[in-house]
Amino acid sequence: MRRFPAVTAAALMIFSTLALAGCSTWFASSAQPANDAIATANGHMKKAVTAGTSVSDAAARLESTPYTTEGLADALDLTVQIKSDLASQRAELEAAKAAMDSIPKFDVAEELKAYAKLESAAIATRVRVVDLGTRLYTEMGLLYTALGKGKTDTQTISDGIETIKRDITAVAELAAQQSKAASDYFIAHKLGG
Repeated sequence: MRRFPAVTAAALMIFSTLALAGCSTWFASSAQPANDAIATANGHMKKAVTAGTSVSDAAARLESTPYTTEGLADALDLTVQIKSDLASQRAELEAAKAAMDSIPKFDVAEELKAYAKLESAAIATRVRVVDLGTRLYTEMGLLYTALGKGKTDTQTISDGIETIKRDITAVAELAAQQSKAASDYFIAHKLGG
């Protein structure tokens, strides 16, 4: 049986390390709701990063789990934990996206509204990465279950896992590009003050 490299977990984490830009010095009091929305989004992004760190840690433990009967039971427990952490991460990302989506409704500069839309799109792509991660660890759970039952014909599951891992890498790269575009826009338009 092949090991599943930690690079997949890293792909799940890479997008989480990019924080939303802060704007507190740029806003006047009339734009306080937008400032509050960005602060709320930042808070949710920090929680998403924490959940992503937990995913990475558990994925590393999963990778080092021995392929024994006891190890397979531990592996199944870890896949359940990872999926739970991914669900938490998804919820935090969705909350951050909702906060960013509220900004265009406020009376703020069009540049800030455009930035919020860019950041929201990047967060939506991050959610796609998390969803793919959930699929990945569901499939890995199926693989460990099959192996625990003594099944040796697991190639179809393994092939599916490899496909999901490639998809995660591609979508995580897109999320990073979108985050960079949002950050670059923020800086280019001097939205930070």
